[in-house]
Amino acid sequence: MPYNSTQSRFIAAIILIALCTMPAYAKKMYRWEDDQGNVFFSDQIPPEHSKFKRDTLSKKGRVLETTDKAKTKEEQELDKRLQELRSAQEKIIEKQKSYDRVLVSTFRSIDDLLLMIKGKTESMESQIKATDSNLNRLQFQLDGQQKKAAAFERNAQKVPDELLKDIASTQQQIQETQISINRLIEKQSQMKKAGSM
Repeated sequence: MPYNSTQSRFIAAIILIALCTMPAYAKKMYRWEDDQGNVFFSDQIPPEHSKFKRDTLSKKGRVLETTDKAKTKEEQELDKRLQELRSAQEKIIEKQKSYDRVLVSTFRSIDDLLLMIKGKTESMESQIKATDSNLNRLQFQLDGQQKKAAAFERNAQKVPDELLKDIASTQQQIQETQISINRLIEKQSQMKKAGSM
């Protein structure tokens, strides 16, 4: 069906209006402020101003969106570190929740838990006694080695290298054994505290 001249003019007018108004809708308006406090309004942001905080405005001047100021390298590194710390904290919390779930599923009651704590405390007491006995044996061994070394020195003889190595090794074992005892005592103390709560 052919269009009459009135219809053709009407369609042409609509197309013309649409084409004229499209750029107005397509372009955005921005507002930003530089380091000196100068305020700018434009539909384009110069590259040297892209680091500043800016607002995207509606046709009526209302803020539609805000883009934050670009962060410095130090701020970016700090954000990264904070994110890593948050992630590590979340993992710790999740791990603790997992332990708690195991604990709840393992023990039917507080009494069961206290009984387990008592058993572990007694087991640690036995370990402490055994380690302490080993410490006494090492101390006795060291005394014998040092007496032999002293005998060589009294006779104006050089102490054999092998004996010096044995003395150093025994001293090292004594130190490690003492550390083990201290750790066991600390763990036992923590278990006793947990049992008395």
